[in-house]
Amino acid sequence: MSAPIAFRDKNMVFNILKWIWNNISAIKDIFWIIFTLIYDDISINLKQILEEFVLKVYCKSKNGEKFGINPIRVYNAFNEK
Repeated sequence: MSAPIAFRDKNMVFNILKWIWNNISAIKDIFWIIFTLIYDDISINLKQILEEFVLKVYCKSKNGEKFGINPIRVYNAFNEK
């Protein structure tokens, strides 16, 4: 009887675990963005949400530093008055 396919190639298993470990924060950020969009009362259409996301999260900040996805910044960007 042979081993399960996933365990035949130990390198593949290692690469999958490495990918999961490296992307845990991105996965959490995406979860919080989706959670924020679903459970907070945001009545903006999808195009406006995407525009605001790109402008406020991915564009350069006032200091000129570029930052990635941060759920707190995304939440604050959507809830700015």
